[in-house]
Amino acid sequence: SAAEISRLRAAAEKAVAAASAAAKAQPPVATDEIARVQSRLAEVVAIIDDPTTELSVVIRKNVEKLELEAYLKGLKYIADRR
Repeated sequence: SAAEISRLRAAAEKAVAAASAAAKAQPPVATDEIARVQSRLAEVVAIIDDPTTELSVVIRKNVEKLELEAYLKGLKYIADRR
């Protein structure tokens, strides 16, 4: 009975360690999405910084930039929690 308890306790600790490692591993989908959003954000910033861009386009791109930054912040938050 004591041997069985020790065996079960060791198995439980092993399972907890495996689950913890799996939870910390960042899924490749999240890293791909972060890279995609960062790339899109760089494109938008380049359009905004271009002095030949019309004001109406700059205003729309500033809104898009804020949305992308918020989305990226959320992705990084989720990725850091893992």
